[in-house]
Amino acid sequence: MTVPPVYTASVFGYCSNARDGIARRERHPWRGCESGALPDRFGYVGWGKGDLWGERVGPHVWRDQVPLKRLLRAGLVVGAGSDWGPKNPWEQMQLAETHEFAASGHRNATPDHAVTRDEAIVMWTRDAGRVLGWDGVGTLAPGSHADVIVVDRDPLTRRLDELPETSVLLTLLGGRVVHDGGKLDTRGA
Repeated sequence: MTVPPVYTASVFGYCSNARDGIARRERHPWRGCESGALPDRFGYVGWGKGDLWGERVGPHVWRDQVPLKRLLRAGLVVGAGSDWGPKNPWEQMQLAETHEFAASGHRNATPDHAVTRDEAIVMWTRDAGRVLGWDGVGTLAPGSHADVIVVDRDPLTRRLDELPETSVLLTLLGGRVVHDGGKLDTRGA
C-alpha cells in the first residue's frame, strides 16, 4: 500500500490514533498511515509537555518529540496550525524554530527539530492547504482563492523575538476585505 506523505504540525501522532504520541523513530515516520488516517495531535505538545515528559520518562524522549525537520527530510508534507499551545500563529512559527518548552525555557532545537523561517511560513500557508486537501488555499497564483493577510512587518526578516508581535493589518478572503485593522490606507484598492 502506498503511504501518503502527509503530516500536520497542527496535530501529532504520525497518522496514528495515539494521542500525545512522543516517541517515533526516524525509520517509522509514516507509522499508522496504512489506513489513510491523518495525525490527531498538535505538534507543539513539547511546548506544554516537554518538561513533563523529560521528568517522567527521561530527556531521551526529546530526540523524537516533534522532529519537524526530520519529517521534512523524509519527504512528508508538514502543514501547521494553532490547534494546541499558543494561539498566535507567529508564536507558533517561532516555536518551529526554537522548540522551546513553556515551563523551563529548554530549547529542543536540534537538527532533527528546528526548521527555517521559510519552511515555517510554507507549513502555515501552502502546505496547510495541501494537508487539508484544499486546492487554491495557501498560495497566491492564478485560480487560487485570493485569501491574503497584510502584516505590519516582514516575518521572514524580523528578529525571532519580534515575530510573535506581528499584527495583521488587513485580511482578504476570496479577494474581499473581511478584517480591516484601520491601520492601512485601502482607499482606491
